[in-house]
Amino acid sequence: MNRDSVFCNLTYQLVTLKKIITLLLAFAATSTAFGQNFNRPVPSVLLPYEYNQIDTNINFYLGINMNYKGDIYTGDLDVARGVLFDPDGYIAWYQTTPANPNAMNSFGYNEANYVFTEVVANGPTNKQYIRIDTNFQIIDTITTLNVDPDSHEFYLATDGHRYLSTTYTEVQDLSAYTINGGPGNANTTVACNGVQEFDVNGNLVFEWTSCDEILPSEAYGFGYNVNNYDYFHINSIDLDEDDNNLLISARHINAIIKVNHTTGAVMWRLGGSNSDFTFVGDNGFSGQHDCRSEGNGIITLFDNANLAPTGNPRAVRYQLDTVNWTATVIGEFDRTPLVSGTAQGSFRTIGNYGVVGYGFALRPEPNVTIFDQSNTIAAEYFFTDSATTYRAVPSYLGFDLERPEITCFDSLGTLYLKAPDGFASYEWSDGSTTQTILPTLGEVYQV
Repeated sequence: MNRDSVFCNLTYQLVTLKKIITLLLAFAATSTAFGQNFNRPVPSVLLPYEYNQIDTNINFYLGINMNYKGDIYTGDLDVARGVLFDPDGYIAWYQTTPANPNAMNSFGYNEANYVFTEVVANGPTNKQYIRIDTNFQIIDTITTLNVDPDSHEFYLATDGHRYLSTTYTEVQDLSAYTINGGPGNANTTVACNGVQEFDVNGNLVFEWTSCDEILPSEAYGFGYNVNNYDYFHINSIDLDEDDNNLLISARHINAIIKVNHTTGAVMWRLGGSNSDFTFVGDNGFSGQHDCRSEGNGIITLFDNANLAPTGNPRAVRYQLDTVNWTATVIGEFDRTPLVSGTAQGSFRTIGNYGVVGYGFALRPEPNVTIFDQSNTIAAEYFFTDSATTYRAVPSYLGFDLERPEITCFDSLGTLYLKAPDGFASYEWSDGSTTQTILPTLGEVYQV
């Protein structure tokens, strides 16, 4: 969906055409649920949301995956589509049909490759990693080879190589281990997570699996299931900007793993039961998501804090010292009042801002908060009840986003708005489906 806005000034019953401006004025509908103010227009196929903007200097776009779990959470995902918000929190584009009937784990713009990427799940073993061009057309869809796909991560590197998270199961004898206070079973079905790297021609060039390097005994705090022991639970892949080795986030061992990009050997662990680092002025993290490298030994992550005594999720930046083996907090974003963020979630920095996606956070909590450098809230998104997003991905668009120009004209003393010619169908933010509409003065319209 493209959008533009128009303000027509009525003076002494005479219509004066004004130059179209990009500032949308006031468009509000209220909801009784938690007193939510749905203050941004949406098309009929999308869910309503509230956007509160304090800082008017925000200049980046935001990609999310809009998942909906029903008015009262039932576990059923009814909506799964990518949405792109402009710097003022209005919908700039959305997928007109859901990518699939189940779930989407990610949608965002990759500035280095001038494409959008998304991960969709059509079923347990039918998951797709998709690239979309700047005309919003699918370029290609790929999946894993010889192992099942895992929908948590599709990382597209600056050289165009694609990193997919993978999963498969194998039976292991865990009877020698104590797991969550009890003995392991000799015939435990273990979920092994991994990474497959494909080059620009689709050739598999690197593969890694947790079961070759990480023992199930390192897991703690997330339960034990003899029939499907998800001991590792990969949820992000990134390349260390300093040396091009892999950074892997493993939620169920509460650790970030650095993996040698050539040999597959574990170089170090940050956090967890076998951490190579000592945390300075910090108690570490647990259940984390979305670990990213900023270079110069700095990494960022979203700390779900599942095992922390206070259980207070936060976004955090660590400076890693691999001489003294210390991890020092150099930046932290947390909200007052705090957000639950028990699962999922993301943290990205862009310009002078930190963008925190709280994952599985429901009304009345915010789904996404944008902080400035002083840890002050710059803007927030509040989705309708039971709507979530796995990640929130900020970006500067490397292309001009086409938007329609709405014209304002007077016909025999009556003011009309008209969308441009040449489209098969039209949908206005007031529900109208004609090319020309009769507006209400003082309202704001998108088409």
